[in-house]
Amino acid sequence: MRRTDIQRDSRPASHELFSSLDEKAALEARNGLLQFDEVLSLIDQAKSGFKLRPSTIQRLQRMAIQDIYTCAGNYRTGPVFIEGTTHQPPLAHEVAERTEELCEYVNSNWSHTALHLSAYVMWASELDSPFCGRKWAHFACSLLSGFMRKTWLQSSWD
Repeated sequence: MRRTDIQRDSRPASHELFSSLDEKAALEARNGLLQFDEVLSLIDQAKSGFKLRPSTIQRLQRMAIQDIYTCAGNYRTGPVFIEGTTHQPPLAHEVAERTEELCEYVNSNWSHTALHLSAYVMWASELDSPFCGRKWAHFACSLLSGFMRKTWLQSSWD
């Protein structure tokens, strides 16, 4: 028998980095708190001017799923399918540009209310599904908290 006659079977490694659902839950809780703290830090730094950037979004998403999935902080590389609607998220190669557009909208409309900006981020993120998994919503909720804090501190920013 020749070496080339041997049946080979290769499979990609699992994207999951956790070993149990309890461990996953603990990591998600930890990551949510880390992400929330990072957003508060960003808001504090923003007193001299805030610009939402795609790299910030990627960093916050990475924080949400670090030590849980290998794709932390990376835009999705494949399609997303949504049942029950005719809408389909953009193709994977369009995600970076759509994220830039999201940031441009937030940065151009900073005078809008925190609720408006947060709702936009949540809506756009659900519409575009830029990352694998559902942890993008965690980012949006953290950003919502940051924008709400922006509203509370607005008088001191003027």
